[in-house]
Amino acid sequence: MDTTTGQTPLEPQAALEQAVVDLLRATPPAGLGLIPIQCERLYDGTPPARMGDFFAAVWYDGQRGSSGQRTHLSETFGVYVTLTVKFTLPPDRWLRHRDFLEKKANAVKALVAPDAQDYRVVRAAAALAGLRNPATGNTDRAVGWIEGLVFGGFDPIEVKGPDWFSAEGHAVVGAAQRIKFGLARRVQGLAVVGRPGSKG
Repeated sequence: MDTTTGQTPLEPQAALEQAVVDLLRATPPAGLGLIPIQCERLYDGTPPARMGDFFAAVWYDGQRGSSGQRTHLSETFGVYVTLTVKFTLPPDRWLRHRDFLEKKANAVKALVAPDAQDYRVVRAAAALAGLRNPATGNTDRAVGWIEGLVFGGFDPIEVKGPDWFSAEGHAVVGAAQRIKFGLARRVQGLAVVGRPGSKG
């Protein structure tokens, strides 16, 4: 339990993902104004069966890079945002759905990509993870992220069928696209690894 917030801190990867969710749920213009049924952390990019016509899944595949330093840990983290849209129009008008998906993907990119310079996501993640410098007690760069997320591109749009939507026996069709962010660098001195407040 974090005595300053009264909340149980998240693990670093979970905190990074939750910080992106919080950003996407924030009221415009600070965020997209998505509601919980439209955006949440998930195990992978597959939307929940209860989704409406649009969903943003925030997740990651668990990989974590390291620069192989002998004096400290230097790790890189990432986040994926998979956007899914259900097709409600006939096939000859699916282009409208693709345009909608592109608009949403561009909006996600516009919100998260600035983290590379302003650290809006990694600062929020450090607070959610309770990453505190044991020497000062402050949430700071000594145990947190020193570089923000970098936009890594869009995967190709994929047409999805009923299995993607957990709609077996129903003729549900849609599309999904993964947006990649990575290279958020976290550095920890070996002396603080595993100490209270250092996490992960």
